[in-house]
Amino acid sequence: MSNRLLHTKVSKRKPLKHFPTKKDGHNGDMQIVTVNGKGTYLCIKSQGEWKISDKFNPRNKFDTHIFDEITTRKIKSSGNLVATFKSTSESVGALIGKTFTSESNVTQPILEVGDGINLGVISSHESTALFLKSGGSSTSSILLQSSGNITNTISGTSSYSVLYNNSGTAAGKFLINNRNTDGGNAMLELAVNHTDSDAYIRYKYAETVDGGSAANDIQWVHGFDGNDSDIFNFMYLGADSSTALTPSTATVGSTQFSIATSGNIWSRGDLTVNGADITIGTDSDGTDRAVTFAHSTLKTIMGIDDSADAFVINTDAAFDGTLANNSLSIDASHNVIIAGNLAVNGDNITCDGTLTIDVDGDIELNADGGNVNIKDGVLTHFQFDCDNTRFRIHDDDNGLDHFTITVAAEGATTLATVDADTTAGHLILDADGSLTLDAGDGRFLAKNAGTEFSPANSSYAGMILGYTCIGLNEAPATYNLITSYVVPTDEFSVAFVAPPSGNVEIFIQVGWDAGSSNTGDCFAGLSTANATSGYSATVSYHEKELFDGMSRGALRVITHRWTITGLTAGTAYERWAGFKTSNIGGTPHLQWGGNGSGENPNFIMMATALPTTITT
Repeated sequence: MSNRLLHTKVSKRKPLKHFPTKKDGHNGDMQIVTVNGKGTYLCIKSQGEWKISDKFNPRNKFDTHIFDEITTRKIKSSGNLVATFKSTSESVGALIGKTFTSESNVTQPILEVGDGINLGVISSHESTALFLKSGGSSTSSILLQSSGNITNTISGTSSYSVLYNNSGTAAGKFLINNRNTDGGNAMLELAVNHTDSDAYIRYKYAETVDGGSAANDIQWVHGFDGNDSDIFNFMYLGADSSTALTPSTATVGSTQFSIATSGNIWSRGDLTVNGADITIGTDSDGTDRAVTFAHSTLKTIMGIDDSADAFVINTDAAFDGTLANNSLSIDASHNVIIAGNLAVNGDNITCDGTLTIDVDGDIELNADGGNVNIKDGVLTHFQFDCDNTRFRIHDDDNGLDHFTITVAAEGATTLATVDADTTAGHLILDADGSLTLDAGDGRFLAKNAGTEFSPANSSYAGMILGYTCIGLNEAPATYNLITSYVVPTDEFSVAFVAPPSGNVEIFIQVGWDAGSSNTGDCFAGLSTANATSGYSATVSYHEKELFDGMSRGALRVITHRWTITGLTAGTAYERWAGFKTSNIGGTPHLQWGGNGSGENPNFIMMATALPTTITT
């Protein structure tokens, strides 16, 4: 026996510091070995091989056994809980999903914990953590597989954490994936059992790491507040806050978005939809569909007013059943009703059919550019020129031919026609009713190419203002004169309105018979009173002698004209003709009328307008 070994019967040498080699010692020898950093072992040589025992434990840990390797099929505790070791063939693909079904089955050690009846438990000792670690390769994994539920029960306020330590873009992923292609769902469920508890998910960016203070956490939370479970909230808490945000801590955070059990949605900020459609309501009647824009003074509602069967926008915060009272309405016939003004910042308003503008009040066209044009295609037919205060109508065939109404200072207005080729631009006034010429200053001018040819400012001169004809197709009548002026009949008059000049010419015609003695002369004058009231001379110098004697019993036609001046323009007047004779011998008389051939001339009295300026 080598003197390095301790024979159990005779040797008292100290333990070796290394394990014996195969050639050392004899069968039946035992040797104590203490290896630095590994522990103390008992070595026994049998059948030419050294057998090494488990490592011996310190005195205070005599109930614990430390082994480098144990080969066994089953370990059983005093409480009958069993850990079974077996080698079996398992399909890895069947355990972790259909993606891996291409992997072949392998025979490998399997650790089963439990006795098959009671709950199997893997636990760390005392207050230490339980650490499960896969192989060192980046492709190695820890797989949990169960035909039933996998339940993690945590007591106290501890958390269930999944920690990643990798800067890759695919790191930090928590995946729930039902990979069965024949059906099945994937679900993440958060449940609480107390009515005042919150169920929520928190998203958090911590400015500090490795257990430092989280005073500057930025947090997002979505879930429901147990105190108000009818509302599902999305909340945000910015930096500079050490409070953990929950749906119940609304005072420390800000609700950004919420959904009520009624389906109502509330958002603190803007809502952007990148898709093509937003649908509000269903295709049924009986309910309004609306979007309301809140504001302190201009709260506005927009949507479908079901009672009016119209799309409505109203700044009074509610629909008005009378469409004209809403800010803007579009009815089922596509009619647009606007309660206020319409501002168009573009250049065109087009209509494929007939455009009708029908208002109960006024229509105002306001063009800051100066022109309002009405066109047929590209040609202008009507032009309102606001800068030149002019309205122009263009010919349909030649736009250079036109009619223009121009208003100048003080309202002076000119009607003008232009023929670009010839002088055929005639102006025709054709009234299907009255045609009235009314000059405020009484001046009427007739011109030729700009030169007045009428009496100055008196183109009305020569106009018959009044006309009387007595005896037309009537039985002949006579009136015997006396030596004082009388109006033979109330009919011997002419009525007229004084022209702007205030000057009138009055004409008379009547038959005169000097009588059988032929001794009386004939006189005539103008009266302001009729026959019933009695003759009343206008002025004495209008009383004239018309005939001084004539053949006995002879008939003469007397005509005479009076020039009347100083009348008030626009005032109505009536003048009567009065007559007398110087001698009534032989019965001088007037005679007029006839309804047969060869009878007396009619009595005629006529008033004619004279110009402003007359020579006297």
